Amino acid sequence: MNRMISRTLYDLVAPSHRTGRIQDAKLRPNQRAFRMRSFVADVAPVPSNKLVELWSTAGLPRIHRKDQDCSQLGNVRRRWGTEVDHLSKFIARYDLKSDEQFKCVSFQVSVRSAIGNTKFPKNEILALRSRVAHQFSCVPWNKCTSAVRCLQGTASRLGEPTMCLALNRTALPGYLERVAQKARVMFDVGAYKHWYYKHGCEDRDFEEAFATIDHIVASYAQSAR
Repeated sequence: MNRMISRTLYDLVAPSHRTGRIQDAKLRPNQRAFRMRSFVADVAPVPSNKLVELWSTAGLPRIHRKDQDCSQLGNVRRRWGTEVDHLSKFIARYDLKSDEQFKCVSFQVSVRSAIGNTKFPKNEILALRSRVAHQFSCVPWNKCTSAVRCLQGTASRLGEPTMCLALNRTALPGYLERVAQKARVMFDVGAYKHWYYKHGCEDRDFEEAFATIDHIVASYAQSAR
């Protein structure tokens, strides 16, 4: 698990030799591979919605891949759409309780290739952006819902192309809500509270934490409309 997490984070922030960025349907040069301010602006347009999940083909196991384009690990001409399909197999897209699809507030896609092996045709990148937006049901109110980074400099040990998805979705508050419900039950019965009191916490600190989580969950519910 730690190895998968480290590979995914490396795929997001690893340096590259040449970069580009799809913006307003044009491929613009970008001198730096990763800028935190730009990343936050892309995936967290709403100040209270800053929960981001990361998915990378560099961090996921390459098993059960029956796509012809992906049958060989060294095939650097793999279509990026196939990578989206591969990642989609691991990402829950529907709420099991309501059977409704989770909404995506915003996302960023980073595609990498080995130096000198692959170019980034603009039409393929634009098609990739549309495909991700369709797969993860982007909210209609955010017209600047996506950004695509094109990087030269592989993050894979095998030197193959990789893709990293940074998704800001309404699926994330569900986890927080379930954790908060369990924590509230434990708080009401006084479980483990003495450990927190020992270090200076008071009941109002717990209440503020619960209120913060409730606000985040409500904010995401509002963003999905």
